[in-house]
Amino acid sequence: MITEEKEKAGAEPSVECSVPKKSDVSEKRGLVIGAELFASVLFLAVASIALYIGNRPAEAIAVAAALLAAGGSVWTSVRQYRDLIGLGRTDFRRLMYVVYDGRISENGLRMPFALRLAPLALSALCAAVCLVRAIFGGVGDYGTALSILTVFCAAATMGVELPAMIAAANGAAALKQRDIEVGDAEKLGSAAKAKFALADKSVFFALKGTETGGVYINGKVYGVSELGFSELYPMIVALNVCDDGALSAAFGFRQRLTDSILRSLRTTQLEHGELFGFQVEDFVPYDPVSGVAQATCVSGSFTDPRIAPKTYLAGKPDAIIPHLRWEFDSNGLRELNEADFKRIRLHLRQTYAAGREVIAVASRADRSGDLALIGFLHVNCVISEEARESVNELRDVGVELVYVSEENESCAFYHARELGVARDMSQVLTGSRIDRFRPENLVRAARHARLCAEAGPSHRRALTRMLASEKIVMAASKSGDDELLQAADVRITSAGGKYSTDFSARGCSIEDVSLVARVARSVCAAAKRAEYQLFCGPVCAMLLSLFTLTFYGEVPFGAAAMVLLSVLLPLPLVLMTAKMDVCPSKRTVFALVEKSGGGKAPLKAGLGLAAWNLTGCFVTAVFACWIYGSYAQNEAIGAGGASSAAFLTVCAYMLANGLVCRAWDKSILSLKDDSSGVKFIVAALVLLVIVFCALRISAAAGVFGMSVLAYSKLPFTILPAVCMLLAYEIGGAVIRRRKSSSEK
Repeated sequence: MITEEKEKAGAEPSVECSVPKKSDVSEKRGLVIGAELFASVLFLAVASIALYIGNRPAEAIAVAAALLAAGGSVWTSVRQYRDLIGLGRTDFRRLMYVVYDGRISENGLRMPFALRLAPLALSALCAAVCLVRAIFGGVGDYGTALSILTVFCAAATMGVELPAMIAAANGAAALKQRDIEVGDAEKLGSAAKAKFALADKSVFFALKGTETGGVYINGKVYGVSELGFSELYPMIVALNVCDDGALSAAFGFRQRLTDSILRSLRTTQLEHGELFGFQVEDFVPYDPVSGVAQATCVSGSFTDPRIAPKTYLAGKPDAIIPHLRWEFDSNGLRELNEADFKRIRLHLRQTYAAGREVIAVASRADRSGDLALIGFLHVNCVISEEARESVNELRDVGVELVYVSEENESCAFYHARELGVARDMSQVLTGSRIDRFRPENLVRAARHARLCAEAGPSHRRALTRMLASEKIVMAASKSGDDELLQAADVRITSAGGKYSTDFSARGCSIEDVSLVARVARSVCAAAKRAEYQLFCGPVCAMLLSLFTLTFYGEVPFGAAAMVLLSVLLPLPLVLMTAKMDVCPSKRTVFALVEKSGGGKAPLKAGLGLAAWNLTGCFVTAVFACWIYGSYAQNEAIGAGGASSAAFLTVCAYMLANGLVCRAWDKSILSLKDDSSGVKFIVAALVLLVIVFCALRISAAAGVFGMSVLAYSKLPFTILPAVCMLLAYEIGGAVIRRRKSSSEK
């Protein structure tokens, strides 16, 4: 009987899902991993040879040393963080391939290709301007052409792999501290772009998140403590032999149902011993399709050794009630009539509406297959405060949570409403509705649903496919065989199964899902901030070279100084910036996260930071160009002092920009309360002092094409940096004030 229904229910629902298959990384061709690093080596060789031939051996050695130091630090760091994540060389190249070639809409670690090309494009423009001046205005200084050539080298050595790898490695380490293993580092970028999180009901309740809420026996409802062991004996026996853990897990419980009842009854060791004598002859584990578990057992108990083999069933009421004919009462078996069935269904509706799970327990009365009702077990699912907070955190970072459960619709809606996931019945889908929907209507319904109740394996699979065709989806379940994971882009589970696991969480709770989403977004935010910081160095140097070459016919400082400014100076700031915010605190809204609200189109906050860097680069380059022209005409300062002023102007801007990247979307003054922020400020100031002290050495100043600048001229060099910091603080204060007033 039950087997036949299982075969019928096992048929696939009539829901056709056409989801475009995403191309595998191994199928892509035409891009060399580490192309920027290889290009740097080529430009290094050409620039060093050209400088040496041009009778400038000191600059040739300085350029080679600077670029080797930059390349060596990139290579060493990549190797270190590759080992930290646990990636082999092949997997590392695959990850970098995804970072390079993946679409921005699907990978939060991806940096816009146009930004990467900007330094090379600007340096090519500088080379073109230099060539035009050489043709129409005379050859000029040979060092100008060499400096422009070296700009190409500096622009190529971006080390774009480094920020992504550092952030991903630190994010993986932060998750590991919370007992979450990252199976695929590439998925950090995908998780940061996830718009939906499908969570099985079991992930919402903690270890002690269930309570025995009572029983229904002999037509009445009792609290467990109101009955004794002997009165609950048939139900305890049935649950003891039927529940191998799968039945409890199917209803989202962490402990066996028998254990829960025995603890509620505070039974003795003698009463426990009653259950040890049962020998199971035939056992059918719980199956989601049939909805029941059943076992045939023989008693070896000392209380009644003559008992014949008996078959018990436990599971969903809807799977057992259609086969009921009898009910146990105080006088034995009593045949059920229509009024009894109405009373049972009314009781179930009231119990479900109160948010209680119901497990039906029955026994086979005779060979006809008819069942006798032993009773219903009521279980309360206690939602923790942490689960509610995690739901809010997911919503804050732009992830819509969908509660997926096999529960009755009323019971599931009660829990979803308690969690704050679903507000009204218009956000509810059920398995039967999924079967009836047309594919185009199912996509629309799934997009707006926040609860999917009475969902079997086929329904869970169809729901995931539909949402995955729209947005990137994270799916979380304690079982690695859950069909919820099949079509998901990012999979979170606590156990191995037929589906690969991207994040393995020991507890696999909703708190873990929230943590993965927040850390993934924080990883991508840190990587992008570091990439923008690394990006602004060469762009500022190239703009400065372009302006001075256009107006004054020369590059403000030598080739070695260009490399130092474009490569070595931003690299320490990048290393520190990429390590920030990879283990965020709760209820933090991060920058560079797509936010949406009020029905408006999504706003990419990352564009604001990119625009800030571009604007700052342009303004600083114009100011540095003006200060170079003003100082170069002063005989007391000369071209060497003017180049020092231009260099320090750009240097101060880059340090100020590092502070802005570190504190983006917050106040820089808040860094004083953050130990890592204080270290960042101290390191930036120490770096500035070291650079200035190096310029005070005559030999070093000569190699870098600069001479010592008088102390009285220093305040002018930091003017753009100070103005930028003030503009950031004032603008941020105005925005925060408006936001707080609008919330009120």
